[in-house]
Amino acid sequence: MVGRAAITHPWIFRESRALLDEGSEMVPPTVEERLALCRENYRANCEARGEYLGVRVTRRHLEGYLRDVPNGMELRRALCHCESLAGCLELLGEQGNWLAAP
Repeated sequence: MVGRAAITHPWIFRESRALLDEGSEMVPPTVEERLALCRENYRANCEARGEYLGVRVTRRHLEGYLRDVPNGMELRRALCHCESLAGCLELLGEQGNWLAAP
């Protein structure tokens, strides 16, 4: 169950460790942490699989990474239609525009 949860919420390991060691819950990941991990995952997947597959493989993680991000669903939709690493990184770098959208 933990492994499955880690696919969309990789912070589960640090949260579990804090709960076990300190008995306290951690603050959820910030929007910037979520976007940074998304960018990192795009780069790593493209490096390992090539751009075509790397971009597509990363899509399955977007729902969890962008959960609780303002306008995250719209950003996810745009990322799922994006075909290039550069385009995806550009969308993620422009998060200010997504956060400010109504």
